[in-house]
Amino acid sequence: MGETAQVDFEVSGVGLWNVIRIRDRFGGYAGAGPGFDSVETLPGLINYRVRDAARHGMP
Repeated sequence: MGETAQVDFEVSGVGLWNVIRIRDRFGGYAGAGPGFDSVETLPGLINYRVRDAARHGMP
């Protein structure tokens, strides 16, 4: 099953970590500044509000 075939439309944690590692390996976060920490930033990258609104109808 591919990542886009998920029934629940949740972000793949493995896929997200792979992207972070590859970007880090090739300097993808160099412009983010010296205090940037991808591990601390990770929870803020995933926002399910749009998904939930689409699944349950907008209020």
